[in-house]
Parts: sequence; structure tokens; C-alpha cells
Amino acid sequence: MSEHTTIGVDLAKNTIVVARLSKSGKLSHTKELSRAKFRQYLSTQSISLVAFEACATAHYWSRVTRSFGHHTKILPALAMAPFRQGHKTDRNDALAVAEASNRPNIKEAPIKSIDQQALQAIQRSRGLLVTERTTLSNHIRGILLEFGFALRKGFHSLHAHLPDILEDGDNELPDAYRHTLALLHERLLLRREDIQQMDHQITSQIKQNDPWENKWVRVTFGIV
Repeated sequence: MSEHTTIGVDLAKNTIVVARLSKSGKLSHTKELSRAKFRQYLSTQSISLVAFEACATAHYWSRVTRSFGHHTKILPALAMAPFRQGHKTDRNDALAVAEASNRPNIKEAPIKSIDQQALQAIQRSRGLLVTERTTLSNHIRGILLEFGFALRKGFHSLHAHLPDILEDGDNELPDAYRHTLALLHERLLLRREDIQQMDHQITSQIKQNDPWENKWVRVTFGIV
């Protein structure tokens, strides 16, 4: 028997399905709710254990759930399969989450604070810009090679030589392409500035989160 009623939640972008178990483990009800209705539902329930399968919005809804005084868990998706009954449906998934949440030895995911999620979002956005910068760099190198300019690997070489290539009107770079290359160079410089700004943001956020006491920050950013 559980100390609290248990609510298993199957999250989706617009529709959320809940399965509520009594303290004795008996299914009380399942409901399909909109996001607004789910928030209202949480506000009307007695203090419960509310469990989510790990997904993109689980941390957000866990924080909302806690604001109403409930206990929360986020469980790994792979742990749900043994508890699912019948076909994979939203209702069966919600019930599986509820069943699994009261089982011992299922390791739950730590719930991220809003500051931790902000830090993670900055890191992901930085990764996107790094990929864009690398793609742009490779594109510029490939184009320049077609016109006889073979530059060494690395961003330093590219940044060092591009201004000279653009300014030398007597080289073999076609004037028809010179303006386009200047635009790409400007974009490359902007990407570098954006990434540097994000590096400063990440450093500042890590300091504010006290990484030496915050295991999630240490593991995520490789602080040892």
C-alpha cells in the first residue's frame, strides 16, 4: 500500500492523460485533459504522488505539480515497459507510470530547477550555433579551394586570411562572388560573438548554481 494516492501522467504537447490509483493501488479513474484542465486537476487533488515519464516537458510539469503541494517523480522511459498492460496507448502508458512509481529500485531522474533548465537551454543553443559555425566554415573553405585558396584547418586560419582575400582586388576571387563571401564572413564573425556571449552566460550561471554542491551542474558541464 502507498502512503498517498498516486497519479501517473502521460504527457503530450496538447493532451495529457492521467491515471489515478488509490492508496491501496486500485485504479480510481483515468482522464484525458488539456494543459489548462490538467493544471486545474492538480489544484483540486488531495496531496498525491504524481509521476511522469521522462520527456521534454516533465521537469516543467513537475515544478507545477510541486507548487500545488504534491510529491513528484520523473521515471526513465525504459522502466515503464514492464508495467504496461495491453497495447501502447496514452491511458495504458499513464497507468504504467503510476504502477512503476511505487516500485522499489527504479531510479528516478532528479528534477531540474528552472535555473538548471535555463543553463541546459543555453548549452543546447550554443551547440546549435557551434554546428552552424562549423558548417559555414567548411562551406567557405570548400568554395575558396575551388578558386585556388587552400587554407589551413582551424577557425584561426580562416579568420586570419579571409579579410586579406576579400580586400585583395587582384587575386583570383571573382568579383561576382566577393560580396557573397563578405556576407558569409560577417555571419561567421557574428556566430563567434554569439558563442562567446553564451560561454559567458554559462560561466555566470554555473557560478550562481554553486557547482561544487550541485551534482547535475558538475556532471553536465564536466566540472571535476
